[in-house]
Amino acid sequence: MRARINYQDVVTYIREQENKNRRLARKEERDKESVSQAKKAIINPQKQQSKYMRIREAKEYYCFGITTIRKLAKEAGATIHIGKCLLIDTEIFENYIDSFRDE
Repeated sequence: MRARINYQDVVTYIREQENKNRRLARKEERDKESVSQAKKAIINPQKQQSKYMRIREAKEYYCFGITTIRKLAKEAGATIHIGKCLLIDTEIFENYIDSFRDE
């Protein structure tokens, strides 16, 4: 004897398969994005340094917190205020950071 297949069961099964395929496609897309970001990090590990940086750029480049960057830049005398914008002279800032090096 053959089992009878209900129309509703078929529709439910198809929807479940479509949802499963969508989830797999989204996961695949996220995996591709993370791989491409990892490739970018390997090819270009840090942003190219310029003479002057804003606080957030310096935070990413030097891997310090914003408060630490502000404090060290002010101590070094490397801050430049232009309107509301605070720039850091990277040459002065790096020389100041190098002064902490243990010999």
